[in-house]
Amino acid sequence: MSPLNSRKVSILSPVYNSARFLPAMVESVQAQTHSHWELLLVIDPGSSDHSERVALAYSALDPRIRVLHSPTRGVAAARNFGIQNASGEYLAFLDSDDAWLSVKLERQLRFMYAMGARFSCTAFRRVNEAGTRLGRRIRVPRKISYFRLLQQNCILCSSVMVERSLLAPFQFLDLGCEDFALWLSLVRSGTPCFGYPQDLVRYRIVSGSRGSRKLRSLRETWNIYRHVEKLSLSKALATLLPFVLRGAGKYAWF
Repeated sequence: MSPLNSRKVSILSPVYNSARFLPAMVESVQAQTHSHWELLLVIDPGSSDHSERVALAYSALDPRIRVLHSPTRGVAAARNFGIQNASGEYLAFLDSDDAWLSVKLERQLRFMYAMGARFSCTAFRRVNEAGTRLGRRIRVPRKISYFRLLQQNCILCSSVMVERSLLAPFQFLDLGCEDFALWLSLVRSGTPCFGYPQDLVRYRIVSGSRGSRKLRSLRETWNIYRHVEKLSLSKALATLLPFVLRGAGKYAWF
């Protein structure tokens, strides 16, 4: 057996009113060519549709799938609770409305091993809500430093894989763009993120989702600059301009 085949990956997926997308997400995990994984479906206590019933149906048939109940509401709390209950050497994150290509875990693990990386992300493509339209490839830099990340959140949460031990000093904060804040903390601590150029994730754009609310995202980014990263007013303003320009270029067309 290859050393990489023995690496267990814990996949964390917060679940909130996402019953209609859960089957595609879960089945994209089950289709992985790297089979040594566990999928932690963390149910938000505020979820009011039949997401839990769908999750339990999958876990009843596949022992690698576990259903957990987050003690408090919010995506940050769900991810932190998932991390606390994970047993894998690596963590991967997959939002409940996104999906992976079948080779995602295998190729990303191989890439990390080759690069000596402890933290990585991949390129991705957007899909529309119905899953009927596939967007262009959204590229990622080969190596993402703290300064580069400040200028653009170029790390898609559903594409991330990271050594679990790296997150011991950190957690997701209960604020907007909580994933961006955590990535900044990781790279600021001296762990760069390496970007794999192949698109291995399908990022679903859902009406009303956080990813579709650009002005709110901008406010949340500003909050991170000023109150989490403690940038001065002048530095925050100077950083926000390239952030806006890079974001506009990134999503200029589907």
